[in-house]
Amino acid sequence: MIPSETVRQYVLETGWTFTDWQRATLLAHSWRPVEDKLALLRRLNGQTSDEELLRQIMAYVDWVEQVIRELQDNRDRRCVYVLKLEDEDNGDDYRRIPPEAYFFDWETACECGRKSGGRFEIEKYRVADCPDTGESYAVSGADFDRDGRINYLSREFYRTEDDFTRTFFLLPNPFERGDIIRRVFPTGAPDDYGVVETSREQMRESYERLKDGKHFFTQFGDDSIRAEFLNDDGTFTHDHILPLYFERYEPEWDPDDTPDGTRDNVLLMASMVYKGEGALDELGYYVMKYRKVREK
Repeated sequence: MIPSETVRQYVLETGWTFTDWQRATLLAHSWRPVEDKLALLRRLNGQTSDEELLRQIMAYVDWVEQVIRELQDNRDRRCVYVLKLEDEDNGDDYRRIPPEAYFFDWETACECGRKSGGRFEIEKYRVADCPDTGESYAVSGADFDRDGRINYLSREFYRTEDDFTRTFFLLPNPFERGDIIRRVFPTGAPDDYGVVETSREQMRESYERLKDGKHFFTQFGDDSIRAEFLNDDGTFTHDHILPLYFERYEPEWDPDDTPDGTRDNVLLMASMVYKGEGALDELGYYVMKYRKVREK
């Protein structure tokens, strides 16, 4: 349920515990294959004494299974399945490449995706819609891992029930402002490196504001922390990520002008700036060296 080795170790060291509700929430949002996720939720259902949670878990499991059945059903041939394969140059960007093939049959589309040996996506469109234009939209769809198992159902975006899947609670967060981190991609996408921008004090203040119950749209993802990630051109781009997907990265200063070394030097200097120990002109110097090496 926690992809980050850093956070898992923090949980063990601090004796952090999760309630049944929180465990169910972590499972629902995990990157486990859907079949494994549902099996673990059923197991949790057999262990919890909370009758309301039990009811909600079974409703969620039934709903997911219904979504899968509807996705696989095309007996009337009113829809077409669009297969998209993983982009080898950018494992997290395969949705943007042109469709590989079109099918009327779900099993055939899955088999062709599995034969590719990588991650793939299958979207279901009405025949009248054209999936090659920005105006069309998929009826439903699924992302598959490299073993051909469903990792994500796109219809989950449209589920609005206020149940355990939306539960907000404080997540274990061993990171402080200025920490250098590596983003963990359970899908196998290329690593991202960056610097944590949100301090623990800011997270505590945010948690106190959100837990008062006056924020109607508070949900699981609101426990994200902000980090700045280093791009290939030396610029930084911020993102809001749950701490469960960060691992601490502790590079050393590298005097050699290697791609990884200059990257680490930029991260180290950016970390110092966020901690109030470095200067922007020094950061600019290391960024320029990083850019020159990347250009070569």
